[in-house]
Formats: sequence, C-alpha cells, structure tokens
Amino acid sequence: MGSHERGRPGQGAAGLTRVVSLWRAWLDRLQGLSAASSAATVCLVLACLSALWVIQGELQRRSVRQSQALAVAQAQAGAIRQTFERSMALVGVLQTMVRQGHGQVPDFGLLAPNMLASRPDVMSLNLLPGGVIRQSAPDAVAPFLLNLDVLQGPHRHAGAVQAWQEGRAVVSPPTLLPIGREGLAVHAPVYLPRSDGTPNAQPWGLVRMAISLSELLAQSHLGELAALGLDHELRTHAMAGEAQGALLSSSRPPERSEPLADALQVPVQLGDLTWALSVAPRQGWSDPWTLWLSVGWAALFSGGSAGLVYLFLNSVQLSRRLIRNLTSHVPGMLYQYRRGADGRTAFVYVSPGVEALTGLSAPTLLRSDQAWLEQLLPADLQRLRLALQASAQDLSPLSEEFRMGLPNGELRWYWTKAQPQREPDGSVLWNGYMADCTAEHATEQALAQSTRLLTEAQEVARLGYFVTDLTTGAWTSSALLDDIVGIGPDYPRTPKGWQDLLEPEFRGAMRAIYREAVAKRTSFNMEYAVRRPLDDRIIWVNVFGRLEFDADGRATRIVGTVQDITTRKKAETDIRNLAYYDPLTGLPNRRLLLERLEHALVERSMDHAHGAVLFIDLDNFKDLNDAMGHETGDALLRLVALRLMSCVREDDTVARMGGDEFVLLLHQLELAPGEDPATVAEQRAALVMGALGQPYPLAGSTHTSTPSIGVALFSDEGLAVDEVIKRADVAMYQAKAAGRNAMRFYDPALQHQVAERWQLVEDLRAALVSDQQLFLQYQPQHNGAGVMVGAEALLRWRHPQRGLVSPAVFIPLAEQAGLMETLGQWVLNTACGQLAQWLADDTMASALGEFSLAVNVSAHQFRRADCVDSVARVVRHWAIAPGRLKLELTESMMVHDVDDIIAKMHAIRGLGVRFSLDDFGTGYSSLSQLKRLPLDQLKIDQSFVREVMHSTNDAAIARTVVALGQTLGLEVIAEGVETEAQRDYLRGMGCYHCQGYLFSKPLDSDKFRAYALAGKQ
Repeated sequence: MGSHERGRPGQGAAGLTRVVSLWRAWLDRLQGLSAASSAATVCLVLACLSALWVIQGELQRRSVRQSQALAVAQAQAGAIRQTFERSMALVGVLQTMVRQGHGQVPDFGLLAPNMLASRPDVMSLNLLPGGVIRQSAPDAVAPFLLNLDVLQGPHRHAGAVQAWQEGRAVVSPPTLLPIGREGLAVHAPVYLPRSDGTPNAQPWGLVRMAISLSELLAQSHLGELAALGLDHELRTHAMAGEAQGALLSSSRPPERSEPLADALQVPVQLGDLTWALSVAPRQGWSDPWTLWLSVGWAALFSGGSAGLVYLFLNSVQLSRRLIRNLTSHVPGMLYQYRRGADGRTAFVYVSPGVEALTGLSAPTLLRSDQAWLEQLLPADLQRLRLALQASAQDLSPLSEEFRMGLPNGELRWYWTKAQPQREPDGSVLWNGYMADCTAEHATEQALAQSTRLLTEAQEVARLGYFVTDLTTGAWTSSALLDDIVGIGPDYPRTPKGWQDLLEPEFRGAMRAIYREAVAKRTSFNMEYAVRRPLDDRIIWVNVFGRLEFDADGRATRIVGTVQDITTRKKAETDIRNLAYYDPLTGLPNRRLLLERLEHALVERSMDHAHGAVLFIDLDNFKDLNDAMGHETGDALLRLVALRLMSCVREDDTVARMGGDEFVLLLHQLELAPGEDPATVAEQRAALVMGALGQPYPLAGSTHTSTPSIGVALFSDEGLAVDEVIKRADVAMYQAKAAGRNAMRFYDPALQHQVAERWQLVEDLRAALVSDQQLFLQYQPQHNGAGVMVGAEALLRWRHPQRGLVSPAVFIPLAEQAGLMETLGQWVLNTACGQLAQWLADDTMASALGEFSLAVNVSAHQFRRADCVDSVARVVRHWAIAPGRLKLELTESMMVHDVDDIIAKMHAIRGLGVRFSLDDFGTGYSSLSQLKRLPLDQLKIDQSFVREVMHSTNDAAIARTVVALGQTLGLEVIAEGVETEAQRDYLRGMGCYHCQGYLFSKPLDSDKFRAYALAGKQ
C-alpha cells in the first residue's frame, strides 16, 4: 500500500498532535506544584508585572480561543468538503460507464444501488441522454424523475443548461429537488466520439447526482461544535444585491437571524459553490470574570495573589477540557505512538475518536497495543512494521494504508500519517492521525473496474491512447498505440517523431486541423496514413484528440485516441473499385468514365480548350472467342488495356465500356498555336491503331487484332455526356462500315441514320405492347400435284407513319435490341391460334386436309432454357395436333451450341412437332451435324431457285440438296418459285414441293381462307 496524502483527512495532524503534547506537559508540571508554592511564585512575579500581566493574559486567552476555534472550524469545513468530494467521485464513474458503453449502460440498475450504498448522502443517480432522465436510482425516486427534460420545458434546470453549454460539471445551489427533499444537484456532460468521422466529439447527454443537504451536513458533525461552546452558522455565498447568503445550518434558535457577531469565517469550497462557515463562542472571546479578577488583583494586590493562582489553575483546567473536547470530536483519531530503544511499542496518547473508528477503547490501547496488533491483517501488520522500522531509522514521515478486522467482524480500510521524532532516551515517538478510508477504497475499486473494462474495450476495438504536453511537445502513448503504429520504447516521442510517422501528403492537413481546433476550442478528428517504423508497412489510422486549456485560454494538453482502420479503408477501396473499375482489366468502367467526361466538359466550357473521345472496338473479336475460348479472349482484352495505357498521358483516361469496346478520354488536347484539334486527335488515334495492330502473344501463338476507332471532339458547345459518347459510337460504326481497321470522325448525317434506326426499335417495342401493328401473312406450299399441303407464317409490321416495314429492316433491329425472344414467341402463339381457329371450322378443316403450318424460330428463342416447355405450352393451349406444326430453323443456328440445339430438337420432336431446315445451302452446317438433326424437311433457299435455270452452280447446289434429302429420307421444298419453268425444272431434279409467287403471294388470314376454300373447289 502506498502513500495517499492528497485528499486525506487530517493533513497537518502531526503538528496538531505535537501542540497537544506540549500542552499536556505544561499542565502536568503546573499540576505537580503545590497550591501554596504556586501562589507564592505567582505573587512575586505579579507584584512587579501585574499591569502587564492583565493585558497580556487577556490577549493570550483571546488568541488561544480564536486559534482553537479556527482549527475546529477548518476541520469541520474540511470534513464537509471531503464528504462532498467523495460523493463527486460517483459522477466520474457514471461518465466512464456511459463512454465505455458508447451511450448504453445496461448494468446501471445493478451498479447504481451499490454506489448509493457507499455514499449515504447521495439521494439519487440519473442518466440523461439528450438531457432527458431515462435511468434513475434508487427505484423509489424514479417516478418523480423519469422523462424529465432538464434542458428545456417546465423542468428546465439552470445548472444542467450551464453544464451542457460549458462542457463541465456544475454544482447547483441547495434547493428543493423534484423528489421533495432539499439538496444539491450536480450535472456533468458526457461526450462520445462520432462514428461518421467528423472532427467534433458527439454530445451524448448528462449524468446527474442529487446530494442530500441534511445528510451531507450530518456526516460532517457540525452539531458537535456546540459541545465545544461554539455557535456556528453555515451560509451560501452572498449574491449581488444581498447582504448575506442563505442560511444552511445554525446552532442558534431560528428566531435569531442576525449574523454571528465577531465570528471567525472559514470558506467551504464545493465545486462551483462557495459557502462560509462562521464560528464564535457563545459568551464571546473575552472572559469577563478573569478580567474582573485581574483588575481586582491590581487593586487588591495583597489579597489577590492567591485568587489569581486559583483562577490561573482553573483556566489551565478549562484549556485541558477544551483540548479534550477538540480531540474527541475531530473526525478520525489523533495518537502518539512510541517505539522504545528495546523495540517495544506502546500508545502514549489516543484521542477518544479511536472507539468509533476501531471499536477499541482508548484506555485499552494505552495499557497495551496488543489488541490493536491482533486486529491488523497479518500481511498488513508485517508491512506496517517494516514501514515503522524505516521511518524510525531515518525519521521519514510515515504514510500507510492497512486493513483491520473489527470486533463486530467487519473488515475496513484505514489510512495513517505520522511524523516521527527522536526522544532523549533513544526511543522514537510518532505524532500521527488515522482515518477510515473504506469508502475511498470502494470508489477506487469501482474506478479500477471501470478502467479495466475501458482498457478491455480499447483492446477489442484496437484503440490506443496518447497524451501530449503542448508546453514541451512531448507525448506519451499506451502500449496498444505503440503496437498499432509500430514503434518501440526508444522511439522519440517529440513533435517531429509524431510527424515522421505520417505519410508526407497528410502532414500539412494535420497541422491545419490542429490549428483550427485550437482557434475554435474544439476537439479534432482525422484519418491519415502512417508508415510503421517496425516493418515499413503503411496503415490507416483514425485519430481523435481533445484539447485542454488553462485559465488564460492557452492550450496545454491533448488527450486522444488512435484506432487502426486499415481494414475499413481497404473495404472502402474495394467497394470503390467494384463500383468504378472493370474487374478484368483494372481500367475505369463506364460509370467512372462518364463522371470524368462530365468533369472535362465543365472544364472545357470554362477554358474553351478542346478535348476528344476515342471509341475503340476490336475487329472480329467474337471470332477469336468462338475459336479459342473466352479465356484467350480475356487475355487479349488485358493486353489491349496495357497497350492503350501506354498511348495516353497521365491526365487522360482509358476505360472499358464492356465486351471488346474501349474508350480513350483525352481531357485536353495540347495544341500548338494555329494547330487544328482534329489533326492532334487523328495523330493520337493513329498511335493507338499502331499499338493495337501489333501481334499479341496468346495461348502459345500470336494473334493479330485490329481496331475500329470513332473520334468525337468537344469544346464549349454545351454537349451532354451521353451525346459525346453517342457521337464517338456513331463514328466507330462508320469506321466498321469502311472495312474495319479504320478511324473515322463523327458524321452528323450518319448520326441521323442511327437515330432513325433506334427510333424504329422503340416503335417496335411499342408495337409488341399494342398488339395492333404486327400481323401474320401465310404463303401457301404445294406438292407436285398442285395440292396445297401447308403454309409458312410470315411476320409483317404496319407502322402508323411509315406503313409496311420490311422484315429485312426490322428483324435485324429486333436481334440487336434483344427483342427476338418476345417477337418469336408472339409469332408462334399467334400462328398456332390461327391454325386452331381454321381447324375448328369444319369447312376450312376439310379444305386444309393434312395441312401443316411452318413457323420460323429464331436462335434467341432456341437458346432459352425453357424453349421446349414454351412450345409444349402453346400446343396444349390451342389444342392442336403437334404434327400440324412445323418449326423452321435456319442453318446458321448450327454454328454455336450444336449439342444443346440437337437435344432440344429431339425433345420437341418427341412432342410430335416437325422440323424444317430453312435456307439450306447458305449456312455452315456439316453433313455430320445434319444427320444428327431430327429433321422432316429441307428447304432450298430462294437465292438458288432464282437462277437455277441459268446458273450451273445454283443448279448443282439445288440438285445436291434434293439428292441429300432423298438419301436422308427428308422432304425437300423450294421457296421463291415464281415461274412454271422453275417449277418444272425443280420437278425434274426430284423436288416436288414448292412455295412462291407462282402459286400465291403471302396472304392475310381472311384471304388465305378464301384461297384454301377455292382450291378445295
């Protein structure tokens, strides 16, 4: 146990004990003389000095009484202040609990009653987040306090508002509290670090404590002054315009309200409050009887000597009683403890307070200190003996804490301080004071527990702390902070040492934020990168600092925390990369490109300079993907990204738009005087074409890829971001149309064509929704005998403004816009519905006979996972015989995913639906693939039929198709037959089924019905 001098009761007790010792020795000597000898001696002295003696004696008595009364008043004032400061420790505990819990104190209901039990003068403890009482102890006062708002409204409390505004604990003057008792209200603010990283600490609210005025004064034993013959008054500090402060305590009757006359006054400082304790003897400072007898002695010298001696001895006895009363009522115990030259110990003097303190009586201890030693805990007894030995050896002050087991079984803590002195016989005499410090220990343990929990929380949160002395610049740090920033014990803890930890780009910002915090008297909060000296690794930290100022407003200290936020920063970077960068190439993505382009457009509108956008598309990239796989395609894209980066300046941007499309944003073209911006942009584009045209090492071989580049210039025209990108895109398509591996600048005429084309796409979307513009026509198919055996459903679009739009125009647009799945499903469903309607008419059904309807199916439809189910649903919905439906597939569909297509064809064939291979001879299918397909029919493309009688090549192809169909057992039909000569020529080859204008052009449903019925007739 170490020394605890500060804040302990009884400072200066050793000097007081020494005075008591001298008084006792002097009184003992007087008491040892006989009355006659004393009277004779006094008479001889007073015969010469009678007059001087009267004056000096009166002054001395007055001085002694005033000194004694002042000592008692100071002791009582100290007792009041000590009781109050012990209670104030609970406010700090509450603040620590709130900060530790980040604004939540779930254990308040368990901890608060224990704290209240340790301080009987504390009536209640409250937590006020936002200034509103939300938690209160004890439970008995909660109904009076909960939900009171002390910062505003009818229960607004001036002390609470002052504490909130000034950021410190405020003690309010005594008043009637909401719980119905008079007492002091203490409010203290609580601040929490902000979670969003802003520089200021976050105000959480207040903690509040109510102290009972009566209990506070009762624990200070003010009433015991009356036993010493002293009247007292305790008043508050007089406010402006008041003659005197409010009366808090008085030993006089209530009707006597006038201040004590000729009283000694001692200030009592309780936080913001200053009280005044006044004391004065009931009978005044002078002893009128002594004065009268002294005067009588001067007048009646011969007969007054004996009376003077008597009065003198009587005065001595009175003084002894006053000292006894004083030592009996001072809180704690005064003692004298002697250790003889032979090592034996004994109490020489023990004040009466020992019994209340330890349960042992003063006579018992004066007889022997054995009972005292037996109550000490063994470990503490051994330590106390060693301390006594050391103090006796060099006469150093003794200051120790120890525990004693009281006769009632209670274990309590005590504190003692004593001053040793060497006696003539070689013994050592300690003049000391002892007091109970059990409550302080309980508070310290609670604070230690809070500190331990706070330390554990800091460990979990990886939160180190530091303290900087601004007068010297030196700083100290916790072990956790040292571990975070990677420094050892020998690292220089100076301003330069701290600055050297920061990465250079953050040092200026740190100084600026510190200067702002000092100027505004606020906390600061910032994030910066630190390079750890231990391993040269860079980490990110969050630093929060709170400045402390002296009475003159000068910043004296910084108390702060440091937290490692590297993981969070990495997560933020990863999130940004996901949002703004292409994961394959690491280049900025479309989103970041558009942001930078928007910034560049704003800059060019102000400085009227020129910039350019280069839209780059890799020629035939799809062929590389199909031939060598996506991994090889990805490798090429990464190499292209590297080459593009080598072609730009640091201020320019290279971005990947998606697929094989890249964009170069030249923020500002560097132009010589009179130089054309288009010429500079063309030079940069040529540089890119040269770089991208070089062979690429891929998959163990080399591959050559060329780019098509579209260039769009911009300056201060006020263009939107999308417009600039669209212009570059249009120019790129011009380069594609020019034969690829080319560069073109934006052409407004082509842009008009593009706009028209995409407007047509939007109109087609609307047509799919309206179901009024799209319709089907049906072209009959005939056999060799001229009988209609089927028809092909053909899609038509009647545009509200354009009229009939050719399928050759809108079908490619639908494929580009991703509308083919919806369009194809509409055609299939509409055609099957029409077929069901015809077959439901007996007359039409008879005319149709074994009629089948052919419907074209796009590759987009066939790649859908639910392709088979969608066909089955349509057939079931319209309740048609599956054999009546024939799906026409183009030969070009057999290039990709052949196995998947064949599997789906077999599944649909299992439903009974038949297949026809359209445009046969124009695609890329092989015979090995063809024989695997579950086909029913081959269709000779009309491009071969048109010149079949004049072109030997076309005739040879047609003849080959017919022969192949006969070999595979497939029906062969020719489309585009327009003359009888063509029909007859094809019959000669063995192709008997035909379709074309020779028989009929495509007809709408009503005309087709009439055609079918006419043929039947």
